[in-house]
Formats: sequence, C-alpha cells, structure tokens
Amino acid sequence: MRSFPFLILLFLFLSCGKKSLPSSQTNIKHPQTDEYATTINETDLLDVAIDVPIEISLNKIYFNQSESQFAEGKHSECGVSVLIDESYDFKLIGDLLEIRSEQGKWRKYLRISGESNSLIGIWINKTIEGSKLILSRMTFVSEERMILRNHCES
Repeated sequence: MRSFPFLILLFLFLSCGKKSLPSSQTNIKHPQTDEYATTINETDLLDVAIDVPIEISLNKIYFNQSESQFAEGKHSECGVSVLIDESYDFKLIGDLLEIRSEQGKWRKYLRISGESNSLIGIWINKTIEGSKLILSRMTFVSEERMILRNHCES
C-alpha cells in the first residue's frame, strides 16, 4: 500500500505532456518537404569525361584523336567532344588560362593545381547557359595527354 501513491505519481508524471491527435490529423503532409523532394527529383546532375592524346605547339593545343561522351538527363544533356586535328588557341597568364575553341568561343580557366607558367595541372571553368550550370575541368596530365570533364546541373 505504501507504493500505491508512488505508482500514481509515476503514472501521472509519464502521462503529462502527451497530447493525442484526432485521427483526422495524423496523416498531415508538410508541403515544404514534398516540394523539396520534387525539386530534387527535377534536377539533372550529369557528368562526362574524355581522355585524349594532345600535342602542344606554340600557343595551340592539337587533338590527336576524336573522342566524345554525352549523358542525357530528364530535362537536359551534357557532353564533351573533340575531333582529330581540332585545335584550341590558348593564352597562359600566371594562374589564368584563356582557351579559344575553333568555333571562336573564349573561356577562362583558373588553375587549382600545378606549377605557375606551365599548362600541366588542373584548370576549372564555371559557365551558365540558360538554366544549366556547367563546371568544366581540364587536366593536363602531360604535354601529350589531357582529360576534359564537364559536370552539368539543370
């Protein structure tokens, strides 16, 4: 009998603060969560890369073989390609590399690794085309080999 008041106090303590929801409110959806999930499902995250033999002569990069890779998402596509004997003009200014494709388009790349006054290393560029973000990375493994990689988000 002495423990009976203790049990009542314990029961009251454990049941305090618990509110029961009516059964009609237990299936509430949170619109922020659903909207976030939909946004994630509607984003394309695509990654493509090619490894090509090159030749560097004066201020030109020549591609010694044709290579291409493309990925297609739900709403966009991402690609990288070069043709044999295609060339890029370049200007190397410290940690800035300006590249001009045969189509005449200039892009600026920033060095993230490698030694100054050398092409050898990793260079990155960020471009926005419409609603697509393209992160390009050029890796000069040597003066005879380059890896081109594009990561596209849209």
